[in-house]
Amino acid sequence: MEPIVLSEGKYFGRLDNERELHFARLSLTSYGPDDTFHKHYHENSYLSLLSSGAYTENHKSNTRILNNGELIFRPAAYDHANDFCGNPGVCFNIEFKKDWQETLDYKFRLPNQSEIYTCGTFPEIYKAVIGFKNNNHSSDLSELLLQWLFETNRPQLPESNLHWIPKVKTILENETDVHHSINSISGRIHVHPIYLAGCFKKKTGFTIGEYQLAAKLKKAARLLLNTNMQMTEIALECGFYDAAHFSRHYTAYYSVSPLQFRKKLNK
Repeated sequence: MEPIVLSEGKYFGRLDNERELHFARLSLTSYGPDDTFHKHYHENSYLSLLSSGAYTENHKSNTRILNNGELIFRPAAYDHANDFCGNPGVCFNIEFKKDWQETLDYKFRLPNQSEIYTCGTFPEIYKAVIGFKNNNHSSDLSELLLQWLFETNRPQLPESNLHWIPKVKTILENETDVHHSINSISGRIHVHPIYLAGCFKKKTGFTIGEYQLAAKLKKAARLLLNTNMQMTEIALECGFYDAAHFSRHYTAYYSVSPLQFRKKLNK
């Protein structure tokens, strides 16, 4: 029996949500406990995170079990069959488009064979799942996925060519009222966005998005303690959509709401 061929964006199970980036297509698919899928393959390579449940992966004579939180990379045309064995499941899929390398304009390579990664191996992928479910900006998701590509390719980082990192920090720390994407910053410092994202994370320990958010929240803390500005004013001054958006991030970062932060520290 010939395997079923699934074209770009097509998966078995139920498609719950999807989003398109310039180099990849993201989707969330769910499966019933009795779902069994015979031999098939996808036209494009993709990375899949099992965010809940468990299933078996059959390829030729080899059978593997994927558990909750594990990742699997499947190259294009990798034929496999799956059985959810009485467990409902949800998968987050990152499918690389046919022309993804040309779109990124950077010499990255995907693994050439299927590989399973234990739970927690790539934190940026789990952050991407959460961002996807929270409807975060596509630019934030792009950065997280580019970081995974950077990690798997592991290019050498010459120290002498990273003089631009302090300039990036200055931009993020001083221009908190706007959202900076990887592409907008790379255009200003004349460094390729993928190289920028990977090197910045390697050298600072933060993604551009994480560093940017921290800078916004630090400025917000200064405004809370040193001015009488209202929450909405501070939110807009620090580049948040509104007071609720600001409060949510501030509470997660400082473990207290901005209003309580002001009250407790100004006593």
